[in-house]
Amino acid sequence: GMPRYGAVVGVDVHGYYGIGSIPFFIGLMNAQGGISYLHLFTAVVWICVVYFMLAYLFFRRWLGGRLLALSCWVMAFKAQIAFELAYPFVFTYPQSTVARQWPDILWMMFMLAFMDTGRRRWLAMASLSVGLTLWYMPSIGFYMLIAHAVMSVMAAWTALRGRERLLGCLWPPALAVGSAAVLLFATCGTWVFRPVFWHNAVDAIRVFILTHTVPLTAALTNKQFLHSIVFGIIVLVYAGTIVKVGLDFLRGRGSCRRDWLALGLSIYGLGLLEH
Repeated sequence: GMPRYGAVVGVDVHGYYGIGSIPFFIGLMNAQGGISYLHLFTAVVWICVVYFMLAYLFFRRWLGGRLLALSCWVMAFKAQIAFELAYPFVFTYPQSTVARQWPDILWMMFMLAFMDTGRRRWLAMASLSVGLTLWYMPSIGFYMLIAHAVMSVMAAWTALRGRERLLGCLWPPALAVGSAAVLLFATCGTWVFRPVFWHNAVDAIRVFILTHTVPLTAALTNKQFLHSIVFGIIVLVYAGTIVKVGLDFLRGRGSCRRDWLALGLSIYGLGLLEH
């Protein structure tokens, strides 16, 4: 792969979707015998298979009922596999599949385990999965970090007091950022301390902002009114969940830990709507 010949990710070569995704997929292709489109396609398909298997387990554990879990799984599967902008089918563009954000299912499962048990080891595992995502796909990890920090604060604020409360609010996002920094250094070495690396990073952020604000209004511009209505409904559901659970938490009224998970996933979902 490219790193084998001395190229530095983020300096000599650049991945539009994130620094970590480049060595990750190069590693998966090399594990199958070398870099080729077939090996990349195989890796993406298997990531999707494993992801949707874990997604059903997550829905089953979170929602309880099999029928409700299966219904949610079908909706998620349909939204991904029948993504109409990925012509002629979703695997034409790997970034249109869940290979783009696959660590989030680990994060969701770990956070569900933490909300159910209160054990810090699950929160630590969730924090590490956020760090992995920040390295793998920063545009995904950024929103995940915000949601993770909010849920960590809610849990610490109700369960801890004094200095322990402050530490409980700070250490989960700190662990996430710290683990991402370690992975970044392991990938790029001392180049992460040089101006050229961060100059390229700023350029990548600018390109990302320019190319990802347009899709938010493209449906109306192209007179796709049904899509705009569905988009609006999704936004209202996410925003309503955040407001309802947030107010219940602040007022101390009937807010449970699993509700906090719904709030965190709504924050994460709102961020991902730009994708």
